[in-house]
Amino acid sequence: MVNSASVFAVLFFFPQNGTDYGFLVRQNSELLRALDELEKTCATLREENGLLRKSSAPETEEKVRRLRRKNTELAVLAKRLEERARKLQEANLKVNSPSLMRPGAVEQYKRAFARQRARDLAQHADALLSKDKEIAALQQECRELEARLGITKGSPIPSGRVEFEKLLRESQKEVLRLQRQLSVTSSRRQHDHIPDDDAAEKCGENVKEEGREKESELSKKRKECENLEHEVKKRQKRCLDLVSKLCAPVFPSTRAENEELREDLSEVTAQRNSVLEENQRLRAKLENLEQVLKHMREVAERRQQLELEHEQALAILKFKQDEIKRLQRVRNTALRGFVCFHPALFLRFILVLPSKCRSQSEQFGLLSQELEKFRMQASKVDLASSSLLNNPSLSVLTNGRSPVTKHRELPTISVSKSGSSSSKSETTHLTPKSDTHLKTILSCGVFICLVLTRSIH
Repeated sequence: MVNSASVFAVLFFFPQNGTDYGFLVRQNSELLRALDELEKTCATLREENGLLRKSSAPETEEKVRRLRRKNTELAVLAKRLEERARKLQEANLKVNSPSLMRPGAVEQYKRAFARQRARDLAQHADALLSKDKEIAALQQECRELEARLGITKGSPIPSGRVEFEKLLRESQKEVLRLQRQLSVTSSRRQHDHIPDDDAAEKCGENVKEEGREKESELSKKRKECENLEHEVKKRQKRCLDLVSKLCAPVFPSTRAENEELREDLSEVTAQRNSVLEENQRLRAKLENLEQVLKHMREVAERRQQLELEHEQALAILKFKQDEIKRLQRVRNTALRGFVCFHPALFLRFILVLPSKCRSQSEQFGLLSQELEKFRMQASKVDLASSSLLNNPSLSVLTNGRSPVTKHRELPTISVSKSGSSSSKSETTHLTPKSDTHLKTILSCGVFICLVLTRSIH
């Protein structure tokens, strides 16, 4: 809240038609419009920056994502292979235990183990085929990246590529070997129908040999998986280097644009904050002005009401004065008739008249004092209303109780006005001139009474 001086400075020093306030409002709206335009330009620049970033290296980012996904898949496959190897070891331990080697269940164990081994080998072959496909796809992507960057132009084939091709051939050979083992196991299952003790012993030995072979194969596959993981990591690192090389000429310009956009954004935000503060300040000032105008309207209405009541009191006073004059005329005529027809009663009335005059003069004195008090109160009310209209301080405007209390006291004031008007009209006869006039009237009355009594006698 601003103080009253600033409020009235805005009211009286600015033009009365509110042009400066309108100018401030227009300026505020223009600043807000400019702020919206700057925000739109910032949004468009951000979109362009994002498009530039996306268009700079979308293919490389997608390839990096593929490589990472394939790396995770290879890690999952390695974990699965480890779990299968552990399960196979447990199965071997169960098969090799002497308590479980009963003559009737040897064939069942053999068949179950053969089925499990065939299933595991088929799954392993499928996994190896999928790995081979992934490796071929990675190799093709690496070739495309090398062709794009121009590394392969006039340069010999790198050693990593040769090693990668060797690993691919070895994996293909391993797949063929596993397929042969599957065919051999299927043929063995067809020939093993008659169970006997020698066959059981041979089956146990074959199972042990197969377990050892499988363990050796698993160790080899683990090593191959580790080698493949290292190779994939190398390829990922190389792809990241290629991506960084591709994006190196694009990043400086985008960084400079980003810095410029950040500076523009900071400036725009500072302007926006200043405009918001100015808007809040203007709103507070407008609220203060509205309160001041409201108080001024209330004071004007109270003044109009007081003026109306003052006019009514004046009209009542004039009516009372006319009535007093009429009553005085009637009394004078009645006195003249009474003196002419009843001189003795008139003499008695004249003798009682001084005491009545004294009592009336005392009453008139009291009424005159009340009239003076009323005049002083009326002058104070006029001064207060004029100060409310002309004083620029807000304390008088906010303290609107004094006009209300005066408005509440108006009926008593109007009554005192009406009573004091009669006292004023009657005190006009209590001046020294009126006293001498009364004495002359009394002396004339006494003389007339004496003349009349003598004429009667």
